Amino acid sequence: MMRAAGQEMFSDARGDASWSSRIPGSLSLRVSLGGSRPGIAIRASLKSAPHARVYEGLLGDTFRHPLFGDRDHWYVERARPYLLPAVERQTEEIVAELTRIVDDVNAQAGLS
Repeated sequence: MMRAAGQEMFSDARGDASWSSRIPGSLSLRVSLGGSRPGIAIRASLKSAPHARVYEGLLGDTFRHPLFGDRDHWYVERARPYLLPAVERQTEEIVAELTRIVDDVNAQAGLS
């Protein structure tokens, strides 16, 4: 279930970033169910899409950049989040799955 939710979130993020020619292909998914850091991670490759972070809006709703390196002329552009909306659409399903996993572990340990 967690892998399915992660895959759906990943597909949503790629679709939400479809306006970019590089961001969707730069995204990678990692779903870890065990170990010290269980969870879902979606990352954009800095090498493939160096602009991915600023477009996500992690640094604000807008950002400035020189067009084609022309530092005499700066342009303001709006962020276009693609990860956060995908996460928000899957949050309820992921929380329910995590709760089920914790309940199962507690039951196996005789704690419930």
